[in-house]
Amino acid sequence: NLYEPGDPKRDAGFNIFYMGINIGALVANLLAAAVRNEVGWLWTFRVAGFGLLVSLAILMLNWKKLEKADRQPERGENDAGFGDVFAKILGPAFVVGIGGYFLASEVLAPNDLLPPGMRPAVVGFLFGMIPVIRFFVRLGNTAAEHERPGLKALLPIYVAGGTFFMILHLNGSAMTQWARDTTSREAAEVIPGIWKEEAMASYYPTALEDVPRPDPRSLVPLEDETLARMAGQQRLDEAAVDKLVAAAGDVEVVEVTETSDLPAQVKDRAVKVFANGKVKTEEITDSHGQKSVAVTVEEGEKAKKRVAFVRSEGERKWGVAFITTGLNKQIYDDYAAKYGHPPDYLPPGDYVRAVNSEIYQSFNALFVILFTPLLVGFWMARERRGKPISTARKLLIGMILTAVSLLFMSVAGFLSAGGAERVSAMWLVGFYALVTIGELCLSPMGLSLVTKLTPPRLVGLTMGGWFLATAFGNNLSGFLGGIQGMMEPSVFFLVLAGAAALVALFLRIQLPKLDATIKRYGGG
Repeated sequence: NLYEPGDPKRDAGFNIFYMGINIGALVANLLAAAVRNEVGWLWTFRVAGFGLLVSLAILMLNWKKLEKADRQPERGENDAGFGDVFAKILGPAFVVGIGGYFLASEVLAPNDLLPPGMRPAVVGFLFGMIPVIRFFVRLGNTAAEHERPGLKALLPIYVAGGTFFMILHLNGSAMTQWARDTTSREAAEVIPGIWKEEAMASYYPTALEDVPRPDPRSLVPLEDETLARMAGQQRLDEAAVDKLVAAAGDVEVVEVTETSDLPAQVKDRAVKVFANGKVKTEEITDSHGQKSVAVTVEEGEKAKKRVAFVRSEGERKWGVAFITTGLNKQIYDDYAAKYGHPPDYLPPGDYVRAVNSEIYQSFNALFVILFTPLLVGFWMARERRGKPISTARKLLIGMILTAVSLLFMSVAGFLSAGGAERVSAMWLVGFYALVTIGELCLSPMGLSLVTKLTPPRLVGLTMGGWFLATAFGNNLSGFLGGIQGMMEPSVFFLVLAGAAALVALFLRIQLPKLDATIKRYGGG
């Protein structure tokens, strides 16, 4: 509303809005990782709270500038109120969604009828979307005659937006998992240490040949996987401590307190010890369909102490970590069999410092900030030359670039030998560069189109439809992240590239109709 209807600067305004969001996203992601690494989880929440206060101050300082855009929505005598919205959208979505959830959890799951990686919550969400989708389809058919073309044109825009965010928001699941498991993260010397963490034992089976491995004296292999999991999650009872001492044989148990004068290699390996019977373990299936062991402590139970399992050599002391015998074999025996020589070893107690896997998500926000002025400048230059790119065509370009970014990652998947070897971080950086250009062509333009094609009285509702499409994509993104490990990486990315390409083809078919409708409503 800061721009008059038909003003070509409106698209650029949405890019500025979008760029502001991503400045926050970049700062938040980098700050959270650094604070977590340096001072722990508690301060990440405190810093987030402080950030909210800063944002509130910015809003209040600019209130008068923004107030003029706060136009009262137009209302018609037949417009639906909140009661109608609840009766036609929210209520049916809630009822059908709950029904889908219980169908999945009580009927399909017990009879092994759910597809791999599909959870009852996902089924419930998808069921709940049925009445909502039906409402928006009917909205374009039941509105006033002069409003129908614009409202019907929103449907392909919603499809494009939902599909795009299904891909982009893999950054919180599949792409971060790719960074963790398949990206070589130890070579990034240009990244400051505040964004690096110790690469623990699970990092090394797929690490490159020249990456030194932990000294075998830093690790204690255990036949008992549950015991190793308890130690890894730093939750032990007193009986488990005795078992670990018996298994290791040559370790000393040292109590760690706030005032303990112990080296970092000892303090970092300390674990919490609870009374016997207060620590429970159970086998679970995680969100990626893998069997795992969950270690939990009874509600309200406090640790009796913290201890470290210590080995020493002369004056040097270090805390050991416990791993399974299978992982130990992968780190040392499989390396020797593959390369024909044993690995180089780090000093006892030391580990390679690797970039936090979640840091790579920051490239998306960084590229939004870097590319937005360039892209807006390019579009304005085209406008000045009399060869503007229509908003609908920008949408199509964005979806094509999304498909290309996934094809790019499928090549990285092929080079990773099915995920058995780590590849350069530049593959992930390249993916984020391509998908971010696609994002700048698609997401702000989608927002802009919603405001152009919708009658003013319905903008709030149809903008909600856009964010609902985003939520739909987010939910499918979580599902895809869950099934990522069930197929070869190259196949996974090719399947997603095919989905994006199909939506791009759909947009290309709809393009003449979209362009004509946008021009009819005074857009670009």
